[in-house]
Amino acid sequence: MLLSTLTLRRAAATSSLLLVAPFAAACGGDDDASSAPDDATPEQFCEAYSSIFDSLLSAPTDASQEEQEKAAVEALQDWSDQMREVGTPEELPEDARRGFELVLDEASSIEDVSDLEDLQDSQDYSESEQEDATALNTWISENCANAMPGMPGDGESAETPEVPEGQESSTESPAP
Repeated sequence: MLLSTLTLRRAAATSSLLLVAPFAAACGGDDDASSAPDDATPEQFCEAYSSIFDSLLSAPTDASQEEQEKAAVEALQDWSDQMREVGTPEELPEDARRGFELVLDEASSIEDVSDLEDLQDSQDYSESEQEDATALNTWISENCANAMPGMPGDGESAETPEVPEGQESSTESPAP
């Protein structure tokens, strides 16, 4: 299945939010992310965290750009709500937890695509917020790689191209 340019743009914009949001100053939303539980398993957390990518990539591609952007914002808000319900694993370091709270607070403040653009352009973040975001991103990359769609280890085996018979490489030297 080919993805439309709009779908790729929507996925890129929202994915960049997940990477940029922790670096922006938390605007705060209606629900404070600090109330999210801290008893999720790493698997529950990673599955919920990666669900945004599934939502974006499975959205219909025949809608107008405006409809797709609206769907992306709704997917982000739904994801934020889901993450608040799931929470974080107990073993998540404190600084990564603060990064998690920043991401959710930012995600809940997004009302339209212009908010995403403003967030991406934001330079208003502190050094401690940067450190917290880095801690979260590091923990996710170390613990959630298998939960990301299409990545090796996500339950799908990476396909190795077949080598035509007679063209196999050998580590042995040919006999004289």
